[in-house]
Amino acid sequence: MVTHEDSIDTTNNNDIVFTETGSIFVDEHINHKPAFERTAGTRLMLAVLQDAVDIVLLYQTARTAYGQELFSETKEWFNSADTDWLYSFESICGELDVDPNYFRERLWRMVYRVRNGSE
Repeated sequence: MVTHEDSIDTTNNNDIVFTETGSIFVDEHINHKPAFERTAGTRLMLAVLQDAVDIVLLYQTARTAYGQELFSETKEWFNSADTDWLYSFESICGELDVDPNYFRERLWRMVYRVRNGSE
């Protein structure tokens, strides 16, 4: 969730903005519809995407087998080019009109900064 206290990174693409805290902010007019007109499916896709970002940022430095496995599976989900499954990363990006390569680049850049202590 984005709060007014969050520092918003103004680098964006297709209405997706990453905040410095790792949250994603989706412009209120994604798919050219106000937030209240989004379908339940679109809201679910946004929730899946936010959950995946949260998992990557939370478990990127995990030391437990559970945390490492969760990070690895989620990283694989982000890096997959699969479009056959409705809730694959690529399918969600297609539905939300977001460039998946841009999204990956921003996410992995954020992970790199955290891992190297430059956050």
